[in-house]
Amino acid sequence: MSIELVEGVEVELTKHCAGVVGVDSGQAMICDPTNIGQWKGNDLDPSFIERKLEDTVSGIIYTWPTDFKSYEWCFDEFAEVVFVSKDEVDPSCDKPTVNELVESGRFEHVVSDNKKPNGEFSYDGCCRATLAESFGQLKYERGHDGAGVVFNTGCGDGVYPVYVYTADVPGWGNRVVKVEICFFEEEDVDE
Repeated sequence: MSIELVEGVEVELTKHCAGVVGVDSGQAMICDPTNIGQWKGNDLDPSFIERKLEDTVSGIIYTWPTDFKSYEWCFDEFAEVVFVSKDEVDPSCDKPTVNELVESGRFEHVVSDNKKPNGEFSYDGCCRATLAESFGQLKYERGHDGAGVVFNTGCGDGVYPVYVYTADVPGWGNRVVKVEICFFEEEDVDE
């Protein structure tokens, strides 16, 4: 593969696997290592991580992790305990899971104002960006762009390959020209 760097200057790219990135938060970030000194920390407002689901029939709002501990829990609307863990009941539970109720439209996610992006260079800022738009610009302490860029990672947690493309750039020598992180392999999305 080749690309044109500037008008009339075309270079051949060589693809290399640079390594892998492990993801535990469902998101990744690109930034200059010297920007880490401006990082505002890993604190997150506890209400931010709540996931609220509204029952479209009854109007009742259920909150994770308070009302249910997993989206795989069975829902029993007639029981005294609303959600029953599949681990605590017969595996042939005939009640729908929370995920199934979301997929069917019976439950809908409720989006709160506290999840709006703020661009802060922090864990809170990263979460707000990836939940609102799947990606976003992070800002320096003084409010200007450039501290980093954050994005969600396809299907969440995992270990993802990172590829760099190098080229012999006239006047500069062998340089990294492009970086690519694969969250899905091509065969996973070709359907």
